[in-house]
Amino acid sequence: VVYFYQRFQPGRKIRVVAIPDATSGEKFPLFTGQIDSTYDHHEDGAHQLTTTIQCSDFMARWAAHNPMMLLTPTGVQSTDERVHAALDRMGWPMAERLIAAGAHTMQTSFLAQTTLEECGRAADAEGSAFYCDRTGKAVFKHRDWLTSDDRSINIQGFLGYSELPVDPSGGIWDTSEWDEGIWQGFDTNTAHLLGIDVGEEAARVVNQASFARVGSEMQTAEDLTSIDAHGPRSYQRTDLENNLDAEVAFLAARHVAAFKDSRRRVDAATITAVEDPNNEDRNRIMWDTRFGDRLALQVATPRWSYEKEVHVMALAHHITADDWTVTFQLDDAQTYEGS
Repeated sequence: VVYFYQRFQPGRKIRVVAIPDATSGEKFPLFTGQIDSTYDHHEDGAHQLTTTIQCSDFMARWAAHNPMMLLTPTGVQSTDERVHAALDRMGWPMAERLIAAGAHTMQTSFLAQTTLEECGRAADAEGSAFYCDRTGKAVFKHRDWLTSDDRSINIQGFLGYSELPVDPSGGIWDTSEWDEGIWQGFDTNTAHLLGIDVGEEAARVVNQASFARVGSEMQTAEDLTSIDAHGPRSYQRTDLENNLDAEVAFLAARHVAAFKDSRRRVDAATITAVEDPNNEDRNRIMWDTRFGDRLALQVATPRWSYEKEVHVMALAHHITADDWTVTFQLDDAQTYEGS
């Protein structure tokens, strides 16, 4: 007899999916990666067996790939070219990449670090992001993705609202259209909040940023108004691999523009599908929300309320036989809009 659990062995590719409509059988991935380990727990004289499967996405595989350095350096490359060069060295399939064109260039390199570190350095030089998405693809973003990608500039869902919000353009939110995967409807992507974390910290304020590329001079940006209000609050980086000082100066100025102001931020929000389990359209926000999505959120107490637009920076699904909750780690969408 081959038990079901025995098929899940370390190294095997695995995907966790949501099936909103059991009649259609359509599956939507929540996670794609590989099995790292399995642990068996036996009870009742080994008649009852529980297997715990631990998995990681392909970031772990990229971190584990550390080939010998190149004999001939790459030469100056754009950030996206550097990501492709690193992935090429481990033969990562082109079909499993979503690499945006970069705006910055990088110093020549022997690619002596792990694939993950080389791609991460490219993301740092671009001022963007590199990650493994829920389908298992390697994703590299352009520096302005949070202010240009459709899902990052158009609201993808509403959290904590009890009444239909008014469209800032003066009308009511369109509840009938789904345009190229961007849901504009209120009834199809709303959720009540189980819990929220809100905070305001002086430690988050940065009004002086000094960045440098390897082997070059420091590029500094500051905001005098913020310094007057909060005192000097500095941040430094000296390890950027950009090819030009002007690119580093841009990143320093953008960092100050993003963090010079103190404001209340919603750091995390948790929702559940159990509240309205049969309304799968309404629960779309549970399984279709992605890294970088823009959400509208209302924080309401018995005496006062306020609204924020936020970007999703991480997602944590907790799924049991009886419940399914999602916690979104959030960042204020205002952060990069003025940068």
